[in-house]
Amino acid sequence: MRPMNCPFCREFVTGVLQDCPDATFESRILKETPHFVVVPDISPLTPGHVMILPKSHIVAFGALDQISMTEAVDLIGIVKTTLSRRYEPPIVLEHGTSSISAGGGCVSHAHLHFFPRSIDLAPALSKYNPSKIAQFRDLRRWSDRDVPYVFFETASGELLVADELRGIPRQFIRIEIARQIGLPDPLWNWRNHILLKNLEETMAALRDIEWS
Repeated sequence: MRPMNCPFCREFVTGVLQDCPDATFESRILKETPHFVVVPDISPLTPGHVMILPKSHIVAFGALDQISMTEAVDLIGIVKTTLSRRYEPPIVLEHGTSSISAGGGCVSHAHLHFFPRSIDLAPALSKYNPSKIAQFRDLRRWSDRDVPYVFFETASGELLVADELRGIPRQFIRIEIARQIGLPDPLWNWRNHILLKNLEETMAALRDIEWS
């Protein structure tokens, strides 16, 4: 059963975008596979800011089963290639939550961010014990221990995971991206500020294209 206090699960059940009554569309799905959808962030920090969401209520990508993980890895490659053609090569980020901690996230339903701007999250992550991993599938090491994490893939393909998250602020990823691109505080906070122009531009640019 889906937890209906989860905005993503409510969106999957109703087929309607939640928490954004001023949008000119109902569904924000840009691409769909058997287990995942690609959608724009509800308040994209820049046009082209999208996410992959699992259709099932899973707390982190590290918790995916083997079949879904293979599908996710393939889809990640498609999203990166598609955004690189339209914008810049994206960085990839996730707040991986656990059963007991959001780990700096704000929604405990896995969502993988793709942000098509050249920024470096590594310095901001340095205080949270980042380590390198060899491949995306390695996130299972954290989910198997029920440990929250922050995952960051640089534009050059280096994979980092931080897991000593005591004191990390909610919406850490959005706060740091906003700081680096010069977005005024507190416009990063999607709960209070929907960047509707960016959302509409992202939908217009990516809704009817070929994702490959």
